[in-house]
Amino acid sequence: LAQPSSKTKYACLYCKWPSFSLEQLCIHVPLYHTNEQEFSVKCNLCQRPTHNYAVHLHDEHNPEQHPRSIAGPLYAFSLVVCRRKRDNCFLVVQES
Repeated sequence: LAQPSSKTKYACLYCKWPSFSLEQLCIHVPLYHTNEQEFSVKCNLCQRPTHNYAVHLHDEHNPEQHPRSIAGPLYAFSLVVCRRKRDNCFLVVQES
C-alpha cells in the first residue's frame, strides 16, 4: 500500500484533533485512544472502510521509521482511588 506524503496533515478520527503527520498520528492513536470503543469508519488516509481504525492504521499505514514494537523499559503506573462509605473519605494509591 502506498504511504501518503509525510507533509500531509491528518485529523484523529477519535478525538478530531487536527494537524497530525502520519508518524504523529500512528503514535497518537494507540497512546491516547487504546481503550476506545471500535466503530466503523472510512480511513482518512486510504478511504477504505474499517471496523477498527487503530488496528488498520497500525497494520496498513505504519511508517517504516516507526517501529512496530518498542524495546526498552515501559514506565507505566496507575492511580487507584478508594472511598470509605462510612465518612466519604478517599485514599489515593499510586501503583507502579
